[in-house]
Amino acid sequence: VEGRSGFTRVFVEQGVALSAPEVRGERRLRGVLARDGSERLRVRFLGPMGMMVLDYVQADGLWQLTVPPARISQRGLVGDVLVVEGLEGLPTIAPDQFARLFLSLSPEVDVRWQAGTCAVLEVLDSQGSPDRRVGFRQTPEGWQVAREELIDGTAVRLVASFEDYRVVGDAGLWPHRQELVDPTGGSKVVLETLALRTDAIDPSFFDLPPLNE
Repeated sequence: VEGRSGFTRVFVEQGVALSAPEVRGERRLRGVLARDGSERLRVRFLGPMGMMVLDYVQADGLWQLTVPPARISQRGLVGDVLVVEGLEGLPTIAPDQFARLFLSLSPEVDVRWQAGTCAVLEVLDSQGSPDRRVGFRQTPEGWQVAREELIDGTAVRLVASFEDYRVVGDAGLWPHRQELVDPTGGSKVVLETLALRTDAIDPSFFDLPPLNE
């Protein structure tokens, strides 16, 4: 059902357009997204001259987030929230919750169809409350993911829209345009796929040292 579920391994090069209230105008970046298996993921954004803007790695139950412009460099277990000095009053969310937008739904999660809507699946947390919604659209090729929401309590923290799915080899479909919007902060990131391959990813790309090092 979900196009991304056809990929156990994928490497994507993307054009990235970032706009946010604290950024004047629109900022153009280059992005790389790599998946290897169900939970090994790396997302990297580069600015002009190859300057690192963001680097996120998730593998083997750990995550590491580095954002040099904001002087953020933190690591944690999957489920740990990011703690940034001076921003303690803001709602907290674990980085791996955002990373779920680039991964497929596990067949083991609890889900239900949202009442009163058509083709919207709710993913439930351990208390039975929705923490993610996935909306589908029907196309001649089948059902595709059109929209996802990440929910924190009752608030929608991030909205992702997916379109322009294209066939990639025999592996499945991949959305070539993704738009991520923070409905409260007003930030928006648009990702457009420039190149994609499904092999030749070096496993060391996802290496993380143990958390106690």
